[in-house]
Amino acid sequence: MIKYIVLLVILAISCTSAQVKKECTWWLSYESQFIDHTGTFQDPFARLSNAINAVFTSTACPVDYDNSVPRYIYMITSETGVYKGVGNREISVSQPESATFQIFVVPVDKGAVEAYPMQQSQYYGVIDGENTNGLLKISELFPTLTFKGIYWKNGSSKQGSTFGASIVVAGQTNSVNFDGCKFENLNGGKTGSIYFNAQSDSVINNCTFINNSATGYGGVFYFPTSFSKISLLASVFSGNKASVGGGSIYSSAYTLLIKNTQFKNGNAAKGGALYIEKSPRIADLVWDQLNFVNNMATDGGALYDHMSSIEYTNAVFTKNNATNGGACYFDTSTSVFSHSLFQENTAINGGAVWTIDKSLKTAQLLIKLSNFNSNRAEIGGAMYCNASTSNLNTQNNYSMNYATPAKDNTTIDFCTSSCLTASAVCGCYSGCGIPPVPPKVITDTKETKIAIGIFLPVTAILLGVVIFLLWKTNEKAKQKKANLNYDEIKLTIPDNSNDPL
Repeated sequence: MIKYIVLLVILAISCTSAQVKKECTWWLSYESQFIDHTGTFQDPFARLSNAINAVFTSTACPVDYDNSVPRYIYMITSETGVYKGVGNREISVSQPESATFQIFVVPVDKGAVEAYPMQQSQYYGVIDGENTNGLLKISELFPTLTFKGIYWKNGSSKQGSTFGASIVVAGQTNSVNFDGCKFENLNGGKTGSIYFNAQSDSVINNCTFINNSATGYGGVFYFPTSFSKISLLASVFSGNKASVGGGSIYSSAYTLLIKNTQFKNGNAAKGGALYIEKSPRIADLVWDQLNFVNNMATDGGALYDHMSSIEYTNAVFTKNNATNGGACYFDTSTSVFSHSLFQENTAINGGAVWTIDKSLKTAQLLIKLSNFNSNRAEIGGAMYCNASTSNLNTQNNYSMNYATPAKDNTTIDFCTSSCLTASAVCGCYSGCGIPPVPPKVITDTKETKIAIGIFLPVTAILLGVVIFLLWKTNEKAKQKKANLNYDEIKLTIPDNSNDPL
């Protein structure tokens, strides 16, 4: 079996090699001057925009030339090479030709020999926006465009567009892929630093996103409502932030898939890493192996789930922090978590999880077969459920979670009486219903003296009343006896018949 796999790989490489045509390749060099060039290996362009335009205007490799032949744009690079200036930022792509070939943008080492297929460089092809404007805007493109090993940095949202993002993929654009790329210090407006709305399936694989920000939603990506599949795989998000929601990602896309990805040190008002809104559950889209570390928010330290129904498995939430829901905030959610770990997350309410239903729903939020360890909160060490159709107690394990001493009975969870499963039974480990206020035990000396000072006078008054009532009762008894003796005296009329006249 292994032999067959090796043969298939060799065959695939051979086919790829055969497909690379010299006439369908264009070259860039950061050392070229900003003058007219032909884009050949010997005479490379200075601007990426020139190379992309050449793909659609070439006579040697025209648009209607064999669509099975990929078009390659090679960026000469080195450890210090950087592409700057107009044409390497503010790149605008709008090509209405309905071609189906693939375009690859790939860095190659300075000094490499022209021998196709060219080997990708160990260094990034660096594109620096110098914080003056946007980097890339694709508004119409039918071929599939793939960037491999490109480092996008210092992008600004000053494009003058409604998107206000450093990178925009929108309009009639099919697939745009990023493979092994890096994105750092990109700035965006209300719709993220990267607004991404490709119309066909796209893949973002093995990429790194560092210190990007937006004034609205999505510190890195803003994925609007879309039916095309977007796969985000094996990537790392670090230090990204958004003012409103989704420190790294905002998504209302129907078919977003995230796997094997880490989110750390993110920040937002809602969802320090992710803000997922109205995303339905798709059978083959299981979000697997996500790792959230040290993210922070007001609601949902790592994740804010609004009316979504995502299936998560093998997720790990560590040391995330929020006011409500140290790891996750579920707002009218019907998502499913399984085989996940929530550890050392902190919040005021719900050390790991907060859930509430702000509108009626018939399905339930489900967290099962998961571990909650060393989470802390003032109320609800692991979970806080406030009027939500949820099942939070299906073979979960709890260890060393903590609530403030006065709320010890909420060490694991705090659930209102309306936290019920879809079958209308309590969905919480410790039962449903607001826990009673613990009785107060007076131990303070001052409080004890005050209590005694109140108790003694009251006792004396009550004792006086009792004595008075006893005295009155005794007086009435004496009076009754005196009256009885008087009634027994007999009066006799004297007989005067024998008296002398």
